[in-house]
Amino acid sequence: MIYIVIYTVMTLFSFGIIISSTNSRFYPKYLIDWLGILSSNPFLGLVFCISFFSIAGIPPLAGFYAKFSVLVALVNNGFIITALILVIFSCLACFYYIRLVKLIGFAPLNTRVYWILSVNRSADLLIAVCFLFITCFLVRPDTVELITTLSSIVML
Repeated sequence: MIYIVIYTVMTLFSFGIIISSTNSRFYPKYLIDWLGILSSNPFLGLVFCISFFSIAGIPPLAGFYAKFSVLVALVNNGFIITALILVIFSCLACFYYIRLVKLIGFAPLNTRVYWILSVNRSADLLIAVCFLFITCFLVRPDTVELITTLSSIVML
């Protein structure tokens, strides 16, 4: 249950960034549209990179805790082969997400794109809440785990 909650928040975070970066003149629909965003709009580029790092499962972020909790549950229940397959596919996915971070943050700036900060307050609020959840998750992960455990017990 905690895995679903964390990855739902991270997905909302990623799509919130994409939605907040659109305006009436520009809609980034290709990867080339995101090239060099870190140099043109540092805030949007930084939160997008952190989103990809969390989805990849880099340790200080919430995505790592979700993947690690699933891995520990698999090993404790004797599913060693499944845990090994999970590690292999997580490493492959991590490679692709870090490649996206490299393109977004360190590629030459795409000159045909003009990035502005969004004026959509609801999307900005969603980004801020998800950013705080993802980055501050390791301070008190037991609170989120308790809430998800209690909600799964209520669903039974």
